Amino acid sequence: MRTRPLMRLTVQRFRPSSWGALPLFLGLLLLVRWVLGGPVIPWHWRFFVGGISLLVGYYTLTPLPWLWTGDDRHRLSLHRGAIQAVLWNALWLGGFAAVHALLGGPEPPRVAEAIHGFALRSNVPIPLFRVIIQLPFACLVGWFIAEMEARGLDSAVAVAARRELEIHSRESEAQALRAQLDPHVLYNALGALSELARENPAATEEALLDFSDLYRRLTLLRERPFITLGEERELLERYLAIENLRLGVRLKVEWAWPEGLDAVSVPPLLVLPLVENAIKHGVAPVRSGGTLKLEVERVQNGSLSVRISNTGKPLLAGAAIQAAGQGTGLRNLRARLALLGSGGSRLELRSEDAWTIAHLLLAPDALLEGI
Repeated sequence: MRTRPLMRLTVQRFRPSSWGALPLFLGLLLLVRWVLGGPVIPWHWRFFVGGISLLVGYYTLTPLPWLWTGDDRHRLSLHRGAIQAVLWNALWLGGFAAVHALLGGPEPPRVAEAIHGFALRSNVPIPLFRVIIQLPFACLVGWFIAEMEARGLDSAVAVAARRELEIHSRESEAQALRAQLDPHVLYNALGALSELARENPAATEEALLDFSDLYRRLTLLRERPFITLGEERELLERYLAIENLRLGVRLKVEWAWPEGLDAVSVPPLLVLPLVENAIKHGVAPVRSGGTLKLEVERVQNGSLSVRISNTGKPLLAGAAIQAAGQGTGLRNLRARLALLGSGGSRLELRSEDAWTIAHLLLAPDALLEGI
């Protein structure tokens, strides 16, 4: 682990949610005091302050040499970690013992007798003896804490990696579905152009210009995960311009699309398949044509409602509705809605009197707000 993340992790140990180990260490400290003959409750404030300071040092400082790798690894090998732990813990324990010696302060009799007796017999300075008897425990405690935290970090990294892989997979699948939709749009547009060339050659040139602009927009929008509703509207206008040249007065278009919603961003090419489907299966097959109505509105929970309605050839009930919803464009659209990860986004196809209605509802988490 590098220095900066290591410091952030050390600071996190001071959060209340990370204090769970402190009572354990405090209990061990009081147990040692009791075994060595001291009272369980510290009888002098200096000893109390010194014990708490040592406890905090064990909890925050001992894991550092095991976690500091200088790279992106979360732990060191046992050999290198042990060397760093001995050097680091000897340094800070030595400083703590020196400060304790300077400040003085009484100790429980049996504790003082054990320390001073060993120092007199072995000619080891008392501060150094304190370091010697605490160093193995400090290295062991530091390894234990560092191992627990490293495992937590490994688990978090694994979860993040799986999540990122899932996101990339969903994005790739969504892009593949958008790429699949492009030829479908173009085939329908080319079919309209071929019919127009037979019936009205003079209008074909204008329609080719609209087709060129439609293809350019499809190419640009296909690579983007979100586009604004305004851009989707412009794409629809190009497509409807081609169909209008082909169908003429047989196609009547009504817009109920507030410009105030144009800044909202949505996944691209969600509305176009609905418009294609309405013209191809509803308006075009009838000699007298029909009306196409495009309605967009916000509903109370923040979702976006898109209704594409058409008259013309009626949509039969039951199995016919189900079959009509299995075309390439609508099947592709349903697959893309499933990839949005929002259970609130859905597509419904139904018939009401003379109208066939495709109702697309986009939940708030499928939108990006630009307003």
